[in-house]
Amino acid sequence: MEKSIILLFWLQYVKISKSFHYSPMNKQTAAVFIEWDEFPKGESPEFYFLKYQLVNNFAQKNVKSILADPQKLPKSIITLEENEDYDITIESIKYGRILSEKSFKTRGFSTSNVKIIATSTSVSFNWSVLSSNDISVSISLNNSSRIMHDNSMAYEWDNLKPETLHAFTFEFKQLHLDFIRIFQRLDFQVETGSCAQGWVALKNSCYRISKDRVPWNIAQQRCKLPLSFAHLVEIKNEEEKKFVFSLLRSKNQIITWTGLNDLKKEGHLTWTDGSSFGLKKNDTISFLLLPNKETDCYILQQNATGSNYFFTRFFCYVPLPYICKYECNNFH
Repeated sequence: MEKSIILLFWLQYVKISKSFHYSPMNKQTAAVFIEWDEFPKGESPEFYFLKYQLVNNFAQKNVKSILADPQKLPKSIITLEENEDYDITIESIKYGRILSEKSFKTRGFSTSNVKIIATSTSVSFNWSVLSSNDISVSISLNNSSRIMHDNSMAYEWDNLKPETLHAFTFEFKQLHLDFIRIFQRLDFQVETGSCAQGWVALKNSCYRISKDRVPWNIAQQRCKLPLSFAHLVEIKNEEEKKFVFSLLRSKNQIITWTGLNDLKKEGHLTWTDGSSFGLKKNDTISFLLLPNKETDCYILQQNATGSNYFFTRFFCYVPLPYICKYECNNFH
């Protein structure tokens, strides 16, 4: 008699599941992984019913049955429409009756929830989720993972190899569900940009050191020879400064022309694109013996320890090596 009741109970749920399953073709779907501990603890349920439906849409109900196995945690994969809210209920069943149930809401995420911008050496991610307070996010590449904290919804993965296809995995975990674990995974393949041959990359910029010795204005013209949009280097932030200093050290370059100058207005430092010098004041050093009006072009010179460089004014007509730069989104 009890077996007949269980069978009838089961057939009713199967009928509901087959009758109302619906997935529109014009929307992406998301695979959602659900795993939970036995509940109620120690009651040994025979199986579980996993019910899910669109919020406020009772006509569409999906039901899955998961047999209980004492050796394994119960789990299931369900397919949800992207960016739709769902009501989910898990019921534990024994002898044809419901022992306990747990209900919660979730949402299906898809690749459309993640916006990606790739440069030559970095990939930036921005994502939108139901509520950053209820979701934890981790990003993995090869054997490395980054776990987001403080409800972050953006991350930049830098120091990547240029012109390379990188395979990232996103994992969204839903929080505050006690003994239930629910997560979704998204895979992305992103190719970093490339620089012209002989140039090295930092994010969206490419750099090349020339050991040819020429005056400042000739150096500016020489930068444009291989690529018309290249120019003497401009350094806009601390990250770029550290990169350029490291590049100069790697080439054993003691002194080099940069795009920094005060040709238009004495004492007003600008780069060749017209923007003002925005680095720290102690990045520049002036030698009192050099006349200001005759030294309007700036070099990078290695300091006494060889560990760093500083900007200093110099005679524009003196032939020196130089370093060029261009934005790689100009290169096709």
